[in-house]
Amino acid sequence: PAGEQRLEVFLRRPGEVDFSSVGLVCLSPAGPVTVSDVAERLHDVVVEEVPELRPSYQPAGATLVGLPTLFASGQPARLEARRFDLVGFEIVLEARATWAWTFGDGEELVTQEPGGAYPDRSVSHVYRRPGPFPVGLTSVWEGWFTVDGLGPFAVGGPPVTQTDLLPVEVREARAVLVSE
Repeated sequence: PAGEQRLEVFLRRPGEVDFSSVGLVCLSPAGPVTVSDVAERLHDVVVEEVPELRPSYQPAGATLVGLPTLFASGQPARLEARRFDLVGFEIVLEARATWAWTFGDGEELVTQEPGGAYPDRSVSHVYRRPGPFPVGLTSVWEGWFTVDGLGPFAVGGPPVTQTDLLPVEVREARAVLVSE
């Protein structure tokens, strides 16, 4: 188009001697698309892809003092890789999370495991006294991408952060003597 330049892009990968033609690109007065431009635009994709937190615990309803309570964030450990083409380059976008749990009794846990239902014990906690406990959960998602196998480059913008609060009721079990 008028006011733009058409250029052929050549690429030489690390370890290679010769350049290879990647394709044609049009440059506007604003300049070419850079890795930083791509990184900023991919932030919105990560925001859209991150599933909502849905924390839960087992046993559901109430748990017992002295026994492990199993927790789950309701999210996957990482997002499935998204592949797409941008100006003739293959972009692969990935993201993973870290979860920070506060169990309401002063104990905390930071993990890269999302937790899950029994028999998954990757996120568990043992309460030492009965009562209601507000369990806080924060997930922090960070993304990265490659361009035609080069990278990884960090996705621009701040990490995608979600928080939620899960009320947990902890009860004390009492022994009852029964005669026949």
